[in-house]
Amino acid sequence: MIAIGNLCRAPLPHRYYIFILHLIGVNLFRFSPALLFPAIKLATIADKTARISVTALVDRQAALTRAMEMFWARGYANTSLTDLTRAMNIAPPSFYAAFGSKDALYEESLRLFIAHHGGKMWEQIETTPTLLDAIEAFLKTSATAFADSGHPPGCMMIAGLQEMERDEGASAAWLRSQWDANRRKMQGRFKRAITEGDAPGGFDCRTAADFVLTLQAGLSNAARLSLSRTHLVSVANLGRQSIETMLTTVR
Repeated sequence: MIAIGNLCRAPLPHRYYIFILHLIGVNLFRFSPALLFPAIKLATIADKTARISVTALVDRQAALTRAMEMFWARGYANTSLTDLTRAMNIAPPSFYAAFGSKDALYEESLRLFIAHHGGKMWEQIETTPTLLDAIEAFLKTSATAFADSGHPPGCMMIAGLQEMERDEGASAAWLRSQWDANRRKMQGRFKRAITEGDAPGGFDCRTAADFVLTLQAGLSNAARLSLSRTHLVSVANLGRQSIETMLTTVR
């Protein structure tokens, strides 16, 4: 049997792996030396495997981010597999092993875009108390994000919808489902305004929602044509004025 004092005097690497085994519930003091050190070897292998897995995960995320930026800047059709593997710094076999296909990578890139770049304006819609302030915040946040020099201009999702308008592939179908969800979400905000007394009962929520989203799409297109942030925000301000006019007309 192994005494506690002997374990404490073990070389540092051995103490490290003994500690790992202890954490996972292995009672080291029931092992003889003949069994203990093979167990330490297994812990060493497990530790190295875990470190490799973490590194692979980080590398995959970095590669996915580079792919997203390329699709965002060039679009789906204008981004070749060669462009992607070069930008992601991986060989074609590794590409297929990690992402499956260009179409699957594109959809995953879109999900990454929505998670990190597409949610800020929608948070404004949900959290801003009054309808007009919410619409103003939504459009201004969109304009500012679309003109941000830290990434490609415009909205990757809107650009993808326009590019794949007649496409029947899985990515196009997924994009359209996201667009439909956004339309429902915007309509829901106008319906909420009716409930809260910010809009009259007979207000056309569907048309108003489509107007706001059409203006947002125009802001994205203008950003991709290099319209400045200042001009985009000026155009966004017209959105609030237009909705206010619509509300006044119905009342």
